[in-house]
Amino acid sequence: MYIEFETNETIDNDFPNNKIEGARWFTRSQSALMFKEGSKYPDKFELNLSFSSTKADQQSIGGFAAGKYELTEDAYGFDNRRNPVIDFTKLRPVKKGSSVI
Repeated sequence: MYIEFETNETIDNDFPNNKIEGARWFTRSQSALMFKEGSKYPDKFELNLSFSSTKADQQSIGGFAAGKYELTEDAYGFDNRRNPVIDFTKLRPVKKGSSVI
């Protein structure tokens, strides 16, 4: 299995923190495609890169370089909302000319 980032652009959002009056949550994500074995088409999703209470923390996280990244079985899972979660330390860039499937 592998994922592909078509660009290194990130998506920033913020929304109210309902537990603290006047506070906000700041998120940064990046669009990606997930290619699974036996699947004809990839799944498009947004990979969460940052979830923080400050804009500075949000802005300090960069996106992945465009390209394909191999996922080992222990590199990914799903959060309580069934969104993909990835252990960034276990992503391996796929070198050009290498086969990933």
